Amino acid sequence: MNERIRWIDYSKGIAAGLVLVGHFVPLRSLQIFIYAFHMPLFFFLAGVTFRNQQPNFRTFIKKKFMQIMVPYFIFVIPMFIVKCLQDIHVGNMKLLVKHFIGIFLCWKGTSLYSGVWFLPCMFIVYVLAWGGVQLQNTSQRILGTVIAAIIGYSLGKLNITFPFGADTALIALLFFEMGMVLMKYEKSISKKHILLYIITAVSSAMNFILCGRRVEMYSCDYGDIVLFLIASFSGIVGTIALSKNIADNKSLEKIGKSAMYLYGAQLVPLSIYRDIHIGGNITKIVIGFLTTILIGRILLVIQPLYDRLYIRCCEKLK
Repeated sequence: MNERIRWIDYSKGIAAGLVLVGHFVPLRSLQIFIYAFHMPLFFFLAGVTFRNQQPNFRTFIKKKFMQIMVPYFIFVIPMFIVKCLQDIHVGNMKLLVKHFIGIFLCWKGTSLYSGVWFLPCMFIVYVLAWGGVQLQNTSQRILGTVIAAIIGYSLGKLNITFPFGADTALIALLFFEMGMVLMKYEKSISKKHILLYIITAVSSAMNFILCGRRVEMYSCDYGDIVLFLIASFSGIVGTIALSKNIADNKSLEKIGKSAMYLYGAQLVPLSIYRDIHIGGNITKIVIGFLTTILIGRILLVIQPLYDRLYIRCCEKLK
């Protein structure tokens, strides 16, 4: 594997690890830091690896549906069935309808969709990116991306949401585009740029102090947009710098290759973990870190089962 691919896998591995830590470890200061850039990092890395080799829109959509939406449904349908049985048992048909809309229209406001919102949103980002690259002119594409981000930010302020997280995708597209464009300067990122994490920590803390809450891309809540962009971009570059200076690490590389799987597969253990009441803040933090390690290891062990199911589903849909 060449150097470029290796650091991309390392960066994805770090991002996947941050998702697990951010979900399982209830340490506010750490969550403020992580949520400032970990999801923008995913979208950025998707832009880095984006290669539009399917000029036909239908072919492109089918490929991305197989890669992203099939895993999404594999992860959410079992939980959806469980929730349906619970709703029917208690006679709450309104909640049943809400879960159905949340899962199959990928609409915000349900506990199941909120755990895996990234996947449908990424699907929409790829659709938008395909349209952008058809312009040929890079300047026009970047201008379109900026306009889309402004619209996405405005929708968040107005609390207007769309299916498949399309409102969030308009902002996410900005980071995707950064990944496509800025990798021309990738070689200039060196070890010293790891210090940009300091800027991420400071700007994310300032954002929290000013707005009273951490960033949450899922709900289009960015706080101060300037501080958000500073924190996210510095965190992205800091992570790339860190990844490029990591010696050969097969474990992190494996986590990176399994990043999308880990993101979706953590839905079930996360749902269970959030229903467990643990006393004491220190105890919660320690158990949170231990749970993160344990869940990560277990999910990687059972991944071959998911891989076989994924292949079967794709074969059925061809």
